[in-house]
Amino acid sequence: MIDFRMRSAGAVRWIVLGLALGLLGRPAGADEATWYAETLSSSPRGIHATQYWAKGKDRLRAETVIAGHRLVSIVNGDVYYAVDVTEGKAIAVKRSKWALAEDAKRPRLVGTEGFVIRERGGEVVKSERLAGRPCDVWRLTDQRGRREVWVQQGGDGEMLPLRVEVYNRQAAAEIRTDYVQWASGLELADRIFLPDPRFPVDAMDYDEYVRRSTEGELLMPVLHSNLLHGDKEAR
Repeated sequence: MIDFRMRSAGAVRWIVLGLALGLLGRPAGADEATWYAETLSSSPRGIHATQYWAKGKDRLRAETVIAGHRLVSIVNGDVYYAVDVTEGKAIAVKRSKWALAEDAKRPRLVGTEGFVIRERGGEVVKSERLAGRPCDVWRLTDQRGRREVWVQQGGDGEMLPLRVEVYNRQAAAEIRTDYVQWASGLELADRIFLPDPRFPVDAMDYDEYVRRSTEGELLMPVLHSNLLHGDKEAR
């Protein structure tokens, strides 16, 4: 069981909230698809690598290192965990209704850029080979800038992205992400979709997270904000 460290006299409230968030996990179906992916992303802030493990439609673990901190993002059903392994602490936040609704539309939580650009009205502008694999290049241009996604052809609608390029017009900056590995059919234990049980976890519902963040409280970095908040650009 996760060790909750109480910050105030409201200990009972934190225990009840932790149970309500489902922090002990949930049973897995035997036929759930599993995925592994690795990405390399470059932006004006530098280059970083991220590894992903996903199971079913609502579980994901992502690991990356930024400024010497090993940061782990976990989605387990309706809970989003942000974990700083280097400092040994975590937060657990009830995910928004928008994020949960998007789970139902897509077969996995990793590599959803192809689904997203199609849902937003993007179009295939050309076909070309990338790393020896035939791809359809999807493009979407709007007031925010330009987004292009190289989606591997075939795959029975899996829409696996191999490259994503985003140009933000306001910042005049481009971010490029390459999926350098894809694998499926792995045996993934449910425990990898929970934080290390030795870490203290600050649990909260979604509204409390938004309030505390808005008030300037320094909470854990949320690297995959769409999985917590949902796709804000689509709302």
